Amino acid sequence: MGLEKLHKLELIGGLLVLILGITNIIQLFLLGTTDPKGVALYAIYGLIFLIGGGVFFVVCIKEKLRAKTLIIATASILLLMCPISNSIYLISENGGLDVILVSLSIINIIICVIALPLTFIRYTDLEDMDTREKISHTSLILFRGSGIFHLLQPGLYDVRLETLGLLVFGTIYLLIAFMLPRRKDAKPLQIIGFILPIIGASFGIVLLFIYLTPYVVVFIIFDLIIIPIRFYYIKTLGKDTPKEEK
Repeated sequence: MGLEKLHKLELIGGLLVLILGITNIIQLFLLGTTDPKGVALYAIYGLIFLIGGGVFFVVCIKEKLRAKTLIIATASILLLMCPISNSIYLISENGGLDVILVSLSIINIIICVIALPLTFIRYTDLEDMDTREKISHTSLILFRGSGIFHLLQPGLYDVRLETLGLLVFGTIYLLIAFMLPRRKDAKPLQIIGFILPIIGASFGIVLLFIYLTPYVVVFIIFDLIIIPIRFYYIKTLGKDTPKEEK
């Protein structure tokens, strides 16, 4: 009974997530109310990680496998987004933050870099994924993280044609990202999952010249990683990859 039910990766990952929640809440109080974007950044991540980490331990102890798997999958997306958000926020402030806030943001980034592969490994183990599906899952995390970042753009920057376009793209990205693993053998859908990031990267490159933000660069990088993975997945469609020995 209790914490002994947790797999070691779950225990370490859960504790790291709780630490992330605490560091973000500390940053929130240190920042005060002078910077609405910073307040939103630290408040959202802080609350999600604290509450999510607590709920995670509860469902693990109660052996709620489906809920546990869902939380770990969600954590992977947030652990990808958090260090990027912190890095962009630090860059955009151009040294305007005090040393404690900067240090805590660096700690956040380091913890995310450590925790992300732990959640990835545990999720793919729980889902019993072979190598091909693990590679595909990497692209799905990027797809979903990119989709959420797209949706946040009108709130982070001025509402204009470009940000509204990103909003549309984000909605499509998320819809496709959640459909791809549910219809693995639907080749037309898988092809859309390959073509969409090509279109996204192309528009992103155009935006570099008319609407350059750090997030546009992130979108392009994500797309350039997703494209070859989705191409590989389509090329190997219908081919069985031997299960790895546990």
